[in-house]
Amino acid sequence: MSKNVKFDVQMRGSSVSKRTFMEVEEASSSSEPIKKISRNNLNPLPATSTNKDSIKSQNSSNFDYRKMDIFPSIPSYYRETQTGPRIIDTEKGSVLAFFGYYFLFSNFNRQLRFIIDGNTYDCVERYYTYQKALFNNNHQLANEILDNWHLSPAELKRMAKFNEINNIKYQQWRIIKFDIMRTALFAKFTQNPKAKNMLLETGTSLLIEASYDVTWGVGCNSELIKERQPTDNINNWIGQNKLGVLLMELREQLNK
Repeated sequence: MSKNVKFDVQMRGSSVSKRTFMEVEEASSSSEPIKKISRNNLNPLPATSTNKDSIKSQNSSNFDYRKMDIFPSIPSYYRETQTGPRIIDTEKGSVLAFFGYYFLFSNFNRQLRFIIDGNTYDCVERYYTYQKALFNNNHQLANEILDNWHLSPAELKRMAKFNEINNIKYQQWRIIKFDIMRTALFAKFTQNPKAKNMLLETGTSLLIEASYDVTWGVGCNSELIKERQPTDNINNWIGQNKLGVLLMELREQLNK
């Protein structure tokens, strides 16, 4: 990363409205013996220090790719594969981009299996939505997500969407969801050598989820990744790219 970090990036679409939620009573606790999610039992990766000269030591709470002058170079040994991230050239340098179920780094990819607390998952999205349902005290939905593997990741995402939730609880979810994602990614990449090696082979490259999502992705047109040009204007990337940041955070942890 360049030492002269810019903090005045102009981002198009920065006026995206915040989602509002109806005030409802919190659901009563169920008697079913299902463990509720807790920040204390997630065992997230430890935070690391910041290195201004490379994409190392990212911490998802303070790293922002939009403030970088130049993106780190992609390793000369890196070779694209059918399921690996693609090389995309931008005005700040090349990045490795992914989006869609066919990319191994995607939360929708179902090629691998991993186990957390005795439960087997076929994709990160299943674990994430399962925990989201538990957080919202919807144990019936949690069981449905866990037991019905015929449900696609896209269906799981729609099913677990918050329709009615009070603002206080929603703000709690916004904090805890990143540790939930860390837990899923750690299990997926440490329990599957193929995924782990693919992640480590990206070196110190900037990893981005090329999607419209402004939290997990960079907020660009995902269809353009197929043409290898999400955008030539980095100022159009309004998203936080949290999934990419968490993957880079995990990559550094695995390199130690």
